[in-house]
Amino acid sequence: MNWLPALTTWQFALAGLACAAGPILIHLLNRRRYRTVHWAAMELLREALQRNRRIMQLRDILLLVLRTAAVLLLGLALAQPYFSARRENFDGRGRLHAVLLVDNSLSMSYQTLDGTLLDHARARAASYIEQLPAGSLISIVPLCGARQGYSPDPFSSKQQALESLRAITPVDREAPVRQALNEARRVCDLVPDVAQRVVLLGDQQRGNWRDAIDDQLLAGLPSLQVVDLSLPAWENASVAGLRLQDELADVETPATIVVGLQYQGPQSSREVQLTLTVGERTVASRTVRLDAGQGIREVAFQFVFDQYAGQPGQAALVPITARITPDALPADDERHLVVPVVTSLPVVFVDQYGAERENSLEGRVGETRHLRALLAPVRSRENAQRQLIQIRHLGLEQLSRETLADARLVVLAGLADPGNSVPLLRDYVQAGGQLLIAAGGDFDPAAWNNLAWLDGQGILPAPLAPQLLGTLPDQAGTDWRPFTLDFGSLQADATFQLAENSEQALRDLYDEPLFFQAVQVRLDDQVQQQIARTLREQLGREFDSSGNAPETQQPRDQQPAPEDDRHPMPAEDPGKRERTVEQLVLAGAPRVLARFALDGRPPFLVERQMGQGQTLFVASSLLSRWNTLPMTNAFLMFDRLLRQRIRDTLPRLNFPAGQQIAVPLPVADRGVIVRLERPGPLDSTSTAGPTSTAGPITTAEPTDNGGQIRMSDQAGVPGEMEYLDVGFLGPRLRGVVIDQAYDRGLYRIQVAPAAGEASGPPDFETVLAVAGPPEESDLTPLGRAEFAQRIAADNVRWVAAGEPISLAGAQVRGQDLWRWLAAGVLLVLLVEIGVLSWSRRATAVREGGAP
Repeated sequence: MNWLPALTTWQFALAGLACAAGPILIHLLNRRRYRTVHWAAMELLREALQRNRRIMQLRDILLLVLRTAAVLLLGLALAQPYFSARRENFDGRGRLHAVLLVDNSLSMSYQTLDGTLLDHARARAASYIEQLPAGSLISIVPLCGARQGYSPDPFSSKQQALESLRAITPVDREAPVRQALNEARRVCDLVPDVAQRVVLLGDQQRGNWRDAIDDQLLAGLPSLQVVDLSLPAWENASVAGLRLQDELADVETPATIVVGLQYQGPQSSREVQLTLTVGERTVASRTVRLDAGQGIREVAFQFVFDQYAGQPGQAALVPITARITPDALPADDERHLVVPVVTSLPVVFVDQYGAERENSLEGRVGETRHLRALLAPVRSRENAQRQLIQIRHLGLEQLSRETLADARLVVLAGLADPGNSVPLLRDYVQAGGQLLIAAGGDFDPAAWNNLAWLDGQGILPAPLAPQLLGTLPDQAGTDWRPFTLDFGSLQADATFQLAENSEQALRDLYDEPLFFQAVQVRLDDQVQQQIARTLREQLGREFDSSGNAPETQQPRDQQPAPEDDRHPMPAEDPGKRERTVEQLVLAGAPRVLARFALDGRPPFLVERQMGQGQTLFVASSLLSRWNTLPMTNAFLMFDRLLRQRIRDTLPRLNFPAGQQIAVPLPVADRGVIVRLERPGPLDSTSTAGPTSTAGPITTAEPTDNGGQIRMSDQAGVPGEMEYLDVGFLGPRLRGVVIDQAYDRGLYRIQVAPAAGEASGPPDFETVLAVAGPPEESDLTPLGRAEFAQRIAADNVRWVAAGEPISLAGAQVRGQDLWRWLAAGVLLVLLVEIGVLSWSRRATAVREGGAP
């Protein structure tokens, strides 16, 4: 037993102690209130006063003690003290606060002969709840969230707790143990004056324990029991990934759809039937043999989206579903993707000639020619509107705000210098545009560095050295020293990887082009420090002027914040401000995508984020005079690089499962109805047939002037609708927020005028795809032995199958002590009244009057 009580709210006890000093100070001040004056006539009364002085002093001391005790007891009563003790056994007399952490991640929907793993967790939790003594409090915590929402407040009724337990369903998320322990501590802090028991029920996947669990995290928790529900034998095949290799599709070029498959189990291999559905049509089916433990195997499909053409300049959203033969974990046997199919997106190409002066017969070929042919191969005049991009071939003097107003991408190549276009292009990139700058032709690195670097405030991602690397063949003579790309620098970026190609095949591909001349990009430590210093100063000025960080583009693998698209940064929180500044400085630093195989490994491709957009610098030519790159297949890397950048200018369509998804909408009028159709929950996954998917949906990205999203005739799936409120996602951005987006599948949003019928056809529609992490399909358990190596705390216990969940742990006594303290306050006040009444009665009797 700990004889020193713990306090639920120690602040009240401290306040009571401070207030208790009040009566003492008043008593001391009253003793010095009167000044002694010697008066001869009063000497006759001295003897009479001497008889009463001792009685009056005893009364004052008694009142002082009573008043001080009343204040102290009141403070202790409000602090609600209690006593705790460590015991091995539970005597069953006191009530408990049971915190049940239920793993409801995707893996808990694994099916066995007697139900899913989540059913097993419910049964063990229900049995434990029935053992709790009367009056106990019960907190049910779904670790991965709940569709109907979740409150940490405990239940006072076992029946309510059991109903909440039965309402838990699996969701497409993972349940890290560190997150579970933090949530347990938060729940325990709500009821600190009751003995607490924390029980973690789950399949204890090894992946959920990958984060280090330190002693400090466990020290603040009461007794913790880890209940292992894993299976001794299991196997699982899953769709671990689904992506479009180039991230953007058009209606003429075959697109590569890459499906990632994985198998783990006791067998050495397993065959699965892989089916690919585009829109509502099954377009491919293939039998794939998966080897156990080989990791993710990628299977590629070629598909032409020629039947999904939208309006020029807009995107048709096409849902894709990859599905394999169902097994014991059907929730991960399919994965969805929404692909934007675009036609005729405006792209501006600026080179040394432009369209007016370019003449191939006279040898005047602009540096952007190969890129134009790569992104928009000319087959016939009739098909020009069906190509990926709409080419705007200009000279530098033709650049203006009008030509850039709707441009998705701007390419500058072979220019001697940028002229006076730097402020215009800087504003374009800051507003979300994508810019590519390539050397070659008349490129003068000294002039470019002088006009376009501007200490990081221009359009170059990094400063340039005035000297060029290498020598052109016609100038080198016999001292001809070509160089190649550094393959090691390309391996770190998925952009340069190709599905179903071995490492040796990729090495041969990127070793083929030879480079003769290139621009030197300066990225030494001094330059990096200068860029960081300039960014900090710029961010500091913008913070001071607006209180917010500048708008920056969200990376493709991160979800935008639903509350605001800016970073609020109050001046009274300098620590948070500094952390945000450092994050933005890191995001705004130049990043090298590829390097040359030379001493010092000079950069070939350098990108940098500037505001909402990005700038990419190519250190060599896009024509064959500086290198042989355009004559090799390695030149196709630019097709993917530019498609990715065009994709970044479109709304995001694919999200990880999470609590909220912010969806910008082209809604300028508040008088609209927004309806949401969710996919079916994981626990209702059926193996009878494929999930329905709609056809293409033609959409335009959100605009401030209410640009429309038009839906094709094939779109729309009837079903139960949920209504969403349109609000501000940022200072200038309106949209909706999807809460509890925990289920894998397609989320369809329909927008219709408020004056129309809610059941009528929508004016426009957009569709999103949600999927959880592929790591959740790995059911490898932690095991008792590995658990003992990781966790050595005394208050943590492993509970295997067949072992009971114990009620033993710390006991709490004296929870009702505050009631006795409050009664003591009333008793002290009554005694004080009695003392004062007796004093007045005694004084009246001595003076000869009636009491």
